[in-house]
Amino acid sequence: LERLAGTELAVITYDQRGMSRSTDVPLIPDNFTLQKYVEDLEYVRAASGVETVHLLGHSWGGLVALSYAVIHPERVRSIVLVGCGPPTWDEVRTCFEKIQQRFAELQASGLIPSDLTPGTKEFGEAILAAYFSDPSFWFSSDDEGSAPVQNQQVNQLTWAAVEGYDLTSELSRLEHRVLVLRGEGDPCEPSAGQAVEEALSSAEIRSVMLQDCGHFWHECPEKFFAAVRPFLYESVTE
Repeated sequence: LERLAGTELAVITYDQRGMSRSTDVPLIPDNFTLQKYVEDLEYVRAASGVETVHLLGHSWGGLVALSYAVIHPERVRSIVLVGCGPPTWDEVRTCFEKIQQRFAELQASGLIPSDLTPGTKEFGEAILAAYFSDPSFWFSSDDEGSAPVQNQQVNQLTWAAVEGYDLTSELSRLEHRVLVLRGEGDPCEPSAGQAVEEALSSAEIRSVMLQDCGHFWHECPEKFFAAVRPFLYESVTE
């Protein structure tokens, strides 16, 4: 993502709570609510010394970005959503079911081993194949930090903390410029992206379907940057 930086824009990334270098938090559900994730993002914004930001959120990070914009609308210049999590809990469950179905199909076809133990690193990496358009894809070893770091306990605590959520009403109030990027091969599409766009009923939405791409933009980086860069720099010049 540092490729997006230029004379007008800096790129700031951070490890979310409970992950990688951001681990100093008790592992209980109350510490993994959307409110907590939003508070962390606001701390990062304040520490960066800027008044307003362009937010880019991928998957769960899209829900964090949208929730931040709901609570701090004056701090947000624009929003980029990549494979954004859907706005309601029911839609998330549907998404999980689609991923599990694709995972089972890949196992049945022999593209994923059938003797993996849930919770292991090998299982976590194997299940990512269900998120790709091309199940043989893997992240480039030259792109340090591109492969997702996984923590199953944090994952479970987060979903437990937000179970039953519905952001539909809150998202309808957002009037920001929003770029919605969706991978054609994402198992959660087309329903997840459609739900996000419908919830953002008052926003100025630009929607792009990324061909030959799944849930992770890393499968089609040139198409990703070709969509994101002009959107961001249009926002800078406004």
